[in-house]
Amino acid sequence: MELEIIAIGGYDEIGANMTAVRVDNTTIIIDMGLHVDKIVSFGERENVNNIPIQRLYEIEAVPDDRFLADIRDTVKAIVISHAHLDHVGAVHILAPKYNAPIYATPYTMEVMKSLAEDAGVVIPNTIKKISPNSKIKISRDVEVEFISITHSIPQAALINIKTPKGYIVYACDYKFDNFPLLGKRPDYNKLKQLGEEGVLALIVETTRAEEESKSQSEIIAKYMLYDVLSSVETSGIIVTTFASHIARLKSLIEIAYELDRKPVFIGRSMGKYIKAAENIGLVNFENVAEIYSNARDYPRVLGRIDREREKYLLIVTGHQGEPGSVLDRMAKDQLPWDFKDTTVIFANNVIPYPINEANRKLLEERIKRKGGHIIKDVHVSGHAKVEDHRMLLRMLKPEYIFPTHGSMVKRAAYIEMAEDFNYQLGEDIFLLQNGQRKILDL
Repeated sequence: MELEIIAIGGYDEIGANMTAVRVDNTTIIIDMGLHVDKIVSFGERENVNNIPIQRLYEIEAVPDDRFLADIRDTVKAIVISHAHLDHVGAVHILAPKYNAPIYATPYTMEVMKSLAEDAGVVIPNTIKKISPNSKIKISRDVEVEFISITHSIPQAALINIKTPKGYIVYACDYKFDNFPLLGKRPDYNKLKQLGEEGVLALIVETTRAEEESKSQSEIIAKYMLYDVLSSVETSGIIVTTFASHIARLKSLIEIAYELDRKPVFIGRSMGKYIKAAENIGLVNFENVAEIYSNARDYPRVLGRIDREREKYLLIVTGHQGEPGSVLDRMAKDQLPWDFKDTTVIFANNVIPYPINEANRKLLEERIKRKGGHIIKDVHVSGHAKVEDHRMLLRMLKPEYIFPTHGSMVKRAAYIEMAEDFNYQLGEDIFLLQNGQRKILDL
């Protein structure tokens, strides 16, 4: 059996994730994501639909899959691990190039369809919804399994490819959360079983691989938010966080009612992710919160709430300072809000890209100049840290490792950790860059 790991996107950076795994004459593509930092200047993050694909390649906003032309006919499946834009955001752009079905969990499927609708396109590929912890047969010798895993978005999965010689496990993104607020805790017995049966290769994220810690449970973030929000004394309270973090949005609704405030969600992407979760029966926010995703409604709604601000908890887009987001427009006086006697809580971290850092700094300065108070970093990460990575290696015991989803510094930190498990760079752990391939003749 010949196994080839093909690094398409996400191996030089955090973003635009796309990997191809070829088992003899069967190729499976995993993820087709956007490089969010490259397109954030175009407005809110999903707004790439008017940019020609050639231009998207040039600015490295989508994975450059053009070098797959020699094996395009061998692609038998496109598998999407979860619904974050850096994993699903380019499906409607790139998938039509391949005569292959797309497989994803129900929540990921809803987000993918929503992105295609925004773009005004119909994805021509056959689309197949796969329940978490289910398997699909790709060819006579190759099977794909979606293994439910905790992350910062519903129905994230580890992708397990079964071959005649063992498993290939794709772990981008994950953490080990023993107290998740949505979904089940990780199935450690299943992961140990894979390790006992034989894992050939592990393709693994390194986003926080340099942090000597274990990722905290989302329940910690809920307690942090409750502690902070119950201490705020200003009449106006605004929270901004990841629009796709449904578990955190659910916590904010519950905390709002504890504080005798009505939760109000405002933002296009916020509405998109909430609708996707409601469409599959995961949550029912509409019965307990006000949700506004049409920009025409924002001035009227904010004007009304500003007059009785002590009655509401505002949850809005703009946690990275994105131009065109709701909080950005409020701070620029493009939407009505008096920031005096207002506390703005950033329930997130700043994704470490220069443009994000610059946008956030400008946003914070505007809010402060307008008299607003700021509380930052009320957040726990959805990504594996060093101890999570150690746990995964102990369970899977892979023969080969391919670090991805991180800068060279982050992937080097992962390699240093893996050396404690007797992996050696160039022998059984490989540092690929975008456009590179590694063939293993097994």
